[in-house]
Amino acid sequence: SLHRDLTSYLYYKGAHRPVIDDAMECERLWDAYVERRLSSDDDKGHSFRAKYSVSGFLSCAGCRRPMHSMLRAKKVQREWIDGNPDPRDVLFRCTRHMKFKDCP
Repeated sequence: SLHRDLTSYLYYKGAHRPVIDDAMECERLWDAYVERRLSSDDDKGHSFRAKYSVSGFLSCAGCRRPMHSMLRAKKVQREWIDGNPDPRDVLFRCTRHMKFKDCP
């Protein structure tokens, strides 16, 4: 995470029972882990691209707050099209209703 401090990746010897007995191998694996976690190549990052074509355009008729998208349960979903869910499986709900249950 971009907000994580480097100290969260420090190894504290004796803080737990070792999974790997060889100290050199343990250090090598730990260093490889930290390097991979901190590399920018492995950063999954958040996409700011709209997920659906109507994202950002829908608002609740009751409270005028934005709508939140969600997918139908996997067991009733239709087959995905080119890596995207079938548009008929995308549902929109009032964000206010989801959080506080007080939207009309």
